[in-house]
Amino acid sequence: MTRAFYLLAAVFVGLSACTMGDFPLDADGNPIYPPEVVAALPEGVDPAIVFSADNGCYAFEIETTDPRSGFPLIDRNGEPVCAPTVE
Repeated sequence: MTRAFYLLAAVFVGLSACTMGDFPLDADGNPIYPPEVVAALPEGVDPAIVFSADNGCYAFEIETTDPRSGFPLIDRNGEPVCAPTVE
């Protein structure tokens, strides 16, 4: 899939239905997104569509489902963007 597809998919997302519980909040209550998540998104795409998938990597949703589902967030090198592992 290409970045253009991701951008087009994000345009059609109803962002008001997304939750932001996967990321810590700053003092004003806004989510703090990891820099690698922001860098992997096409320019202009709101990171509010990103969530932590069950595999420990990030994904973005194009519709609200329960359980959440979406497409893997891929970086510029074609690798999935994952949360750091704690050992």
